Amino acid sequence: MIDVVTRLGALKVHVKWRDGVPTLHKPLSVLWAMGRVAAGERLHPWERFKVEVGALLAEFGAGTSAVTPEYPFSRLARDGLWEVPGYAADATPPRGELDRLNPSAGFTEEAFRALLDPVTRVRALAVVRAKYLGAVDEQALLERVGLDGYDSAAGAPRRPVTGDRVVRDPAKRQWITRLYGDTCQFCGTRVALVGRGYSEAAHIRGLGAPHDGPDVVENMLCLCPNCHKRFDGFAVYVDRDGSVREVGGAEIGVLTRHPEHVVGEEFLAYHRRFCVPPA
Repeated sequence: MIDVVTRLGALKVHVKWRDGVPTLHKPLSVLWAMGRVAAGERLHPWERFKVEVGALLAEFGAGTSAVTPEYPFSRLARDGLWEVPGYAADATPPRGELDRLNPSAGFTEEAFRALLDPVTRVRALAVVRAKYLGAVDEQALLERVGLDGYDSAAGAPRRPVTGDRVVRDPAKRQWITRLYGDTCQFCGTRVALVGRGYSEAAHIRGLGAPHDGPDVVENMLCLCPNCHKRFDGFAVYVDRDGSVREVGGAEIGVLTRHPEHVVGEEFLAYHRRFCVPPA
């Protein structure tokens, strides 16, 4: 299958830079289209692309990117992940022609199939963020393009609901932290406060979209704030043998397990997919 992540990293070769700052025509278009992939959409008519990507360029262009959505609409095809059916990959149809014919464009079938996997979307997003979005309000951008939550194992925050439905059960959080005496299952740290300890209940498969994990103790760990943040940021994971590793392979500890707490291996395997490339 096509290596979408590598090719998105290579966009840097084709993105214009001004005074060390990238123009964002292609990166913003790619993120917008990735958000549409999450909704199951591959090809997008010019009239919609013009309005929605144009709005992103106006809001997040950082003063370096003119509101010219016609540029990425056609020229993304030169990077091998995009197509404009009916046009050659090196074609640059003028805006007047696009307005008149309203063609569609989007990821190729192969790239689209690859990006249907949320793990690939997370890795692709990480590449685009690291290379191109240093001067952008990333959280606002991700919310705008429908990728809120893809930058974290916790997922997008769940909004308050009414009625009897419980989003998070505080009793489960209290049970897990008390069971471990507020001691981190990764590093053994216990944050001492006046008269008590402090720890955080981390969901392994996040409750928020796109992960949509369950609020059960099998899907929870007791972690210190530092390890919790790194775990949510895909910087550390639990390997198959129970070792806690940094991304890159360095072992930093072994997962502590209490006899009364069964950790769901399926949840650890789900989180691990975002941290370890497939063999």
